[in-house]
Amino acid sequence: MICWLRDNSNLIQAIIAIFQLVLAAITLAVLIRYAYDTKTIAKETTRVPFLSLFQKPQGGNWFLRNDGHGAAVNIRTQWIRQKLTYDAWKAWNPLGVGDELRLIDIELPDGFEKQMNPWAAKTDPVPVFLEDSEFNVIYESLSGTRYRSRFRKVNGELHTEFSKAD
Repeated sequence: MICWLRDNSNLIQAIIAIFQLVLAAITLAVLIRYAYDTKTIAKETTRVPFLSLFQKPQGGNWFLRNDGHGAAVNIRTQWIRQKLTYDAWKAWNPLGVGDELRLIDIELPDGFEKQMNPWAAKTDPVPVFLEDSEFNVIYESLSGTRYRSRFRKVNGELHTEFSKAD
């Protein structure tokens, strides 16, 4: 056996070298794929929009503001109170980082405010903040990923949830 190994040492070294080359090629392919996936994830997470809700002290109007790191496009709003739902699509300009949208600029159908809240005025977005109501904002990043900001009033406090939309 030792004589065979000694006589065929060049063949054995060639086989080992080919095996090492194949293993190095597989490792390189895995590393390239990992780098590509990491770059894709980093690019997406650094450009995620996040729409928040806030009230300005002067005038008491409520606003949506993009507090994220990327533009929000294809914005859709939805009010839900009890079993009544109103979806509002509007051709808004995209909200860039730091841009704001005043909620009373969202046009509601005539009488909707009274259905949602009999005490609401046309310029008062009260339905968002009633105890048994919900306000959703669905929007997309520039990469086409859909997100949702959900605002609810629970025990007198405004709660915000952020998630990817289905």
